Amino acid sequence: MSEKLVIAAENVGQHMDAILSNFLPGAKITVLVRRPGEPERDFMMTDDDPLEAIAMIQRRTSAPLAEQSRGRCWKRRWRMRAATSTR
Repeated sequence: MSEKLVIAAENVGQHMDAILSNFLPGAKITVLVRRPGEPERDFMMTDDDPLEAIAMIQRRTSAPLAEQSRGRCWKRRWRMRAATSTR
């Protein structure tokens, strides 16, 4: 593993811990980072069985349209907050 990848994994791991602190014990987390058109650059880090993470993605992508719409609204609000963050 390259030095950059090791540093990224350490950084992502710390953030995963911080995110999980907002949820009840037993929650699982998976981080997926991808570059469209460059599958060799995909990054996945999880404390879960990858097949369980895939099953969750499949459930969410096949959710009824109204439920998917709520998810998109949440993503837009999150992106707006992230873009206006003073960090």
